[in-house]
Amino acid sequence: MSAPAVAVVPPTPVAPEVKRAQVEQLLGEIFRLAEWPARLELRDDPDGGIAVAVHFAGEVPGVTPGKKSYVVDSLQFLVNKAVNRPGVEKRWVTLGVGGFPEPKASAPPPVATAPQASAPKAQKPARAAPPPPAPKAEAPVAEVAVSPEWAALGASLSGKAVKHGRHYAVMGLSHAERAQLAKASVAPGVKVKVEGEGHFTRVAFTPEKVVPMPRKMQFPDDDDGDDEG
Repeated sequence: MSAPAVAVVPPTPVAPEVKRAQVEQLLGEIFRLAEWPARLELRDDPDGGIAVAVHFAGEVPGVTPGKKSYVVDSLQFLVNKAVNRPGVEKRWVTLGVGGFPEPKASAPPPVATAPQASAPKAQKPARAAPPPPAPKAEAPVAEVAVSPEWAALGASLSGKAVKHGRHYAVMGLSHAERAQLAKASVAPGVKVKVEGEGHFTRVAFTPEKVVPMPRKMQFPDDDDGDDEG
C-alpha cells in the first residue's frame, strides 16, 4: 500500500502593519523591563523584511551606535523567534542602533573565466659538479741529480729488502730528496715508488718476493683478557 499523501498547509498570511505592530510592542516591552528608554522607527525593506532603528535615550552596556554587538544580535534573534512562529508567514526583522541597518548587498554572480595557462618557470641550468682537484704531481725524477749519499742509501735499502723479503719506506723527505732516493740504483728484484699524500708521502721499497716474519719476532697477542678470572 502506498503512503497517504500529506497535505501541505500554506502559512497564514499576516498584514504588514500587524507584523510591524507585533515587533514594536515586543521591543518596547523588552526595553521597558530592561530600563533602557528608546525610540523606535520601523520600515518595510524591499526584500520583505522589517528594518528597525533603535534610538536609545542613554548609554546601554555593550551597545555602540552604528556597530554590531552581542546585545543587538541577541535582541534580533529573540524578536524573530517571537514574531515568526510556525504556521505564520515569516518576515525577517533586522535591528540597527542609531539608524536603520544597512541592507545586505546581494553578491554579483560569478563570472566564468577561462583559466589562463601559467607560463612555465624558467629552470636554472644545473650546475656541474666541480672536478676534484688534481693531485700535485711530483717533479720528474730525471730532472734531479742523485748525490752519492742518496745513491748509497737506495742501494742499501733495496739490498735489505731483497735479502730479508721486507718492505722498507722512508718518510719526512723533501721533494728533491724523494726524487733522488727514488732514482738511486737499486738491487734487482725490488720496486721503488713514491706513494702517499702530504705528510705521509714516502719512498717505498717493495721486494718481489716477500718473506713472512718469524713468529718469535712478531708482537705477542694480548691475552690479558683470557687470564682474567
